[in-house]
Amino acid sequence: MIFLENGTFKGRVWDLAELREIKKLAEESNVKVHIDGARIFNALSTYGIEAKDFSEFFDTMTLCFTKGLCCPIGAAVVGDK
Repeated sequence: MIFLENGTFKGRVWDLAELREIKKLAEESNVKVHIDGARIFNALSTYGIEAKDFSEFFDTMTLCFTKGLCCPIGAAVVGDK
């Protein structure tokens, strides 16, 4: 599995072209891709795209409700199954 994290290094997010290349490499290697989404909603704001469009690069994503949404607790792991 390739495990990525978004928006944690000085607030920078992955370049979408890089994510496409990572997903392509993973598919060619029969490897899954996961992204930790602690600040996924902040990243989506930076990209200017919807979560469903962003999710095409990953097999699974973690969505954290405490960071960016200010919920007291909670997270979810999402995927196609």
